[in-house]
Amino acid sequence: MKILMTKSWNEPEYLDDGLLHGLRTIFGSDVVEYPRMWHMYADSFGFGKKDLSSIAARGFTYYGKMEDHTVDRTDLETKIAAGYFDIIIMHSWYPSPLHDIIISTTPAKKIVWLDGRDETKILENFIGTGIYFKRELTQNRSDVLPISFGFPEDRIQLPLNKVRAVAPLVPGNLETYIYFEETEYYKQYNQSLFGITTKKNGWDCLRHYEILGAQCIPWFLDLAFCPENTCTTLPKRKLLRINELINQFGAETFMSTMRQQYIDLSADIINDFKRHCTTAALATYVIDSVRRAIN
Repeated sequence: MKILMTKSWNEPEYLDDGLLHGLRTIFGSDVVEYPRMWHMYADSFGFGKKDLSSIAARGFTYYGKMEDHTVDRTDLETKIAAGYFDIIIMHSWYPSPLHDIIISTTPAKKIVWLDGRDETKILENFIGTGIYFKRELTQNRSDVLPISFGFPEDRIQLPLNKVRAVAPLVPGNLETYIYFEETEYYKQYNQSLFGITTKKNGWDCLRHYEILGAQCIPWFLDLAFCPENTCTTLPKRKLLRINELINQFGAETFMSTMRQQYIDLSADIINDFKRHCTTAALATYVIDSVRRAIN
């Protein structure tokens, strides 16, 4: 399948980046992104004027991990006009410089609009011109599909021995933001039963998935207030049960008398995470949605 991802800038944007990773995992170099997302590649991230400190969360998880040797970004206008691409994915807030030729030559059912920003506003002028995916979706609408972040399957950590109930990194407590190396960041979650997480600027936060990717269970403090159509791939019902148990018995209890219950619950939650929350699962969801629209 030939896929083009294009927007007006090539700066980091978690939803776009996770989707690119998933699509490239499945379809390889048939997935062309334009402009080149420099931050995704091992040969360009961290070099020149860009470095780890210039990126949110220092670029952990997504960035500088992919290889790029065979992607052909030439003659895109000619290819678009000829119908070369099966699917074209654009960002609704940052439309591509190729926008006009895409809209004029590509059927709407083959166009995807990604709205990955924290704002809950839906850009109504794009409805009907393609399949619209909204990350922070707070409405029930048949013309807008929910979408969430994905975690790279190859970044899922091997489990470590649990030495504490709750991870030391506490969102909002800047004194705990002491992890400047990715391995140490994941290790402090991996060695903990639970990792505290909350709504950030939006409900869907990469931290939720990073905790799970470290074989740790999110203690999602305000999850009960999360809109139904947001964070739809997370096992929210099971995480809410975790919240109930922690509130009733305390997190430390799971280090001792409730350890087996933790093992059973966490295995179930991690299995859900691996099935529904990887970047490949994200890519499959988008592609399947387009195929249903085409057929």
